[in-house]
Amino acid sequence: MGLLISWIILIGFFLLGGYGVTLVRDAVMGHLFNPSQPWLGPTLAGTVLIAISVGFLGGFIYYREKKRGKVKGARRGTDDPPSPPPCCFRSG
Repeated sequence: MGLLISWIILIGFFLLGGYGVTLVRDAVMGHLFNPSQPWLGPTLAGTVLIAISVGFLGGFIYYREKKRGKVKGARRGTDDPPSPPPCCFRSG
């Protein structure tokens, strides 16, 4: 049951992003063919919907890969800073 709910949520965010793309496309094309048509509001609304859906899907994938242990150590929050490559910063 939990897997079904997660699929429904993911598909919902895909559809939300698709609707955002449609809003932006319709606003730009409508403004090109009819300059008196308002375009700023639908363009901003579509951009916000796209950003929300991409952010959610990216966070979902990042969390899943982190849970499976496939995220590199630099992103996992380790306290050790990455060491420089051996070819750089030679004392000489």
